[in-house]
Amino acid sequence: FITGRHQEVCPDAILPCTNEGCQQNIKRCNMELHRQTCPKEIVKCPYYDIGCHTEMKREDIDQHEENNTKIHLKKALVKIKDKSHPVSIKLTEFSKHKRLQD
Repeated sequence: FITGRHQEVCPDAILPCTNEGCQQNIKRCNMELHRQTCPKEIVKCPYYDIGCHTEMKREDIDQHEENNTKIHLKKALVKIKDKSHPVSIKLTEFSKHKRLQD
């Protein structure tokens, strides 16, 4: 019983990576670190925050970026325009308000 329980929690136990296709065996205490760099880990597109919600294996990011450069640039441009638009409205409102006070 103690041996089985120990194996379930032992930081030095060797475990297979849980990412599909990864053949590496890692110490339990190093698994989190391995998953941060594992090429088979499923990750979000680096352009997720601007609207590309593709998820892929880490090893496929370069190809995804190469294949979707135009899409990413268009999404970035839309995001930039959306962010700057409220600023221009606020400046216009401020100018109007300032003129009324003068």
